[in-house]
Amino acid sequence: MSLAYTTIRLWWNGRRGQAQYDGVTRELTSPPDVMQQLYELDYAPELHTYEIRERACDARRELNPPEQEVILNWLRSFAASVKRRFP
Repeated sequence: MSLAYTTIRLWWNGRRGQAQYDGVTRELTSPPDVMQQLYELDYAPELHTYEIRERACDARRELNPPEQEVILNWLRSFAASVKRRFP
């Protein structure tokens, strides 16, 4: 799915990912520090997508509301940090 359809998104596929929030979009080369264990993640609230796979051997599961809040807070902090460095 293209990021063109969303304004808030965080995904990680085990090797790379992307973060998008408040007009800031950046490629990720290391996993976002949002969970203790993270293999794959797709957080796209506008698409009602909230999936995580903590380890390669695990099935995907839906993120619970507290986990969703952690991710949203991470995205807010991430975007603010980028905006401070690149005004």
